[in-house]
This record gives sequence, C-alpha cells and structure tokens, in this order.
Amino acid sequence: MSTHGCRGRRQVLQAGRFSAVWRGTLQQRPVAIKAFVAGAAGRFAAERAVHGLPLMEHENVARLLGTRGAGPCARGGLLVLQLYPAGSLRHFLGQHVGTWAGSVRLALSLARGLAFLHQELWRDGLYKPSVVHRDLSSQNVLVREDGTCAIGDFGLALALPPRTQAGTGARHAVPIRKAGTQRYLAPEILDESLDLRAWGRALRQADVYALALLLWEILSRCQALSPGAPVPAFRLAYEAELGASPTGAELRRLAVEERRRPLIPPAWHRAPQVSPVSTHGARSCHPPCGTLVQPPHPGVPPPYPPGLDKKAAKKLKKRMKKAQKQHRRSSSSSSSSSSSDSD
Repeated sequence: MSTHGCRGRRQVLQAGRFSAVWRGTLQQRPVAIKAFVAGAAGRFAAERAVHGLPLMEHENVARLLGTRGAGPCARGGLLVLQLYPAGSLRHFLGQHVGTWAGSVRLALSLARGLAFLHQELWRDGLYKPSVVHRDLSSQNVLVREDGTCAIGDFGLALALPPRTQAGTGARHAVPIRKAGTQRYLAPEILDESLDLRAWGRALRQADVYALALLLWEILSRCQALSPGAPVPAFRLAYEAELGASPTGAELRRLAVEERRRPLIPPAWHRAPQVSPVSTHGARSCHPPCGTLVQPPHPGVPPPYPPGLDKKAAKKLKKRMKKAQKQHRRSSSSSSSSSSSDSD
C-alpha cells in the first residue's frame, strides 16, 4: 500500500477533527486512506469493528479493503477504503443540479443502505446484527460513479443486541444522548427524551430522522422541483433558519420547542413528478416527532396533492383535521383500554 509518503505531497480528499482522508494506491489501484489522529483510536476501533461484522457487504455501504494499526502516518490507525471519486454527498450536491431520475436514484440508494444497516441477517450460519449509524449526514455519505450513495464513517455506530434482547441496554444511555452531528440529531436526542426502554428502536428512528433531512437536501437540488426557476444554491438542513454552525440550544428551540422542520417550498407540491404516493412516503419517514411535515393518518390522502386548486385543498385540509381528531380519540380510548387490561 502506498500513501505517497507521510511527509510528502498527497491529495487530501477530506479533513476533519478525528481523521483525514487522502488518495492512495493499493495493488496499483486508487483507494481512499483514512488516517485517524492519536486521540481517535477508539473511533478507529469502532469503525473497523462495524466493517468487520459478518455479512456487511452491500453496494450502498462504503467498502473496507484493509486496515493498519497506529504508525507514523496515522497515530490512531489507518483504514483503506474503496475510493469514491465524486466525494461526499454534501460536496456532490454543492457541485451538481440533479434531474428527477438522478435525485430519486440518490435518495433510494441512500434509503436502501440505511435499511440494510438496520436489518438483522442470518445466512449460512453467519449473523449480522442491526447496526445504527448515529452520525448520518451528507458529509458521511459518499457518491458512487453510477450516481448512487454509499454510507460511510461508522466511528459512532453501534451493533444492537438481537431484537429479543433489545430491552436490556439502558447502560448505553450516556453515549446515546450525545453522539452525532448536531444538525442531524433527532428532537428526542436533542432534548434527551430518547425512550431508553426500547433504545434500539429509538436509535433506528433517530437514523431515519437524519435520513429525512438528507432526502430534503437531495431534493432541494433537483431541477424538476424548481420548474421555470433557477435551482437554489445548496444548503444544509436548517442552514436557512440557523446558519452554517447552529448551536445545540438553537436546534432544540427550533426542532423541539417550535417543532419546525426545513421548509418544503410550495413548488414541490406542484411539481408533476411528485405523486401523492411518493409524497406520503417522504412525510412518513419518522412518525414519533421527526417528520419534515405533519404526516397524514391512515386512510387520508396526503395534503395538497399536485393539481389541487385552492378550494379543493381547503376542503381536503378540513377533512384531514377531522380525521386527525377522530384518530386521537380512538388512540386515547385504545390506550386506556390496554392500560385497564394490564391492571
């Protein structure tokens, strides 16, 4: 393996607080070398452990090619990864305006990658546990040459116990609450209200909240959703509301207390490519409290499907409010009934 010398010139692809990624070669083919700083040996070990789990190979997960322990080039260890020349999703979206097909390709591949991580697998006597990422962001997702995504950076990831033992993990409470890039943290992590009785499920839901924000970032750069107008410059989720470096307190106020989410432009509702079915799917990503907008209840069509005039939309909104009230009443009575049964 060659890194073109630790002290010589090298092409740095990405630099962060805990590691730097530069271009190298392995058996005469280009690779990405991820070098961890001395204080990040724990992240190196965690990421290597997740990549080393059985059955972890998937086209939408970054591929590990090799590892090396601490040395002069990396005091915290080295990971050798497949090279993704298009870079991170954040970089890619900043450089490219997408077509509808291209944006959907990015979004679906990203969702498939996360679904694979969350899935438990048994095959040929091998077992892959459900893995929660805990730091899903557009900086930690890579773009392949075919325009699909590969999820990387598993320094904060956790392999969950089997579903049958999922209720025994309250000891993980402290790291759970504080892990991840603040911008993408779910409201229940920001206000430390994560349900520790079912922490595995809660962490999967928190990943899905981050996924929904990434879907918003992808769609914000789609030409088909800005018909007849220039596509806005790329912005991270909540950047329009809070700027480039929001504090935890600012995010708590916006996402928890005010229950606000990144703005869905009116043009998105009018775009012919967005069918009621796809709109429903996007809005139902994170039912507890992480939805981008209020999701419709079962049996009620999503609000403002394309083609509705203002009068029809108003009627539909009234129907939705009525259905929501009925749903809350039925949920309340169901909860009371189950409570009395358990007594």
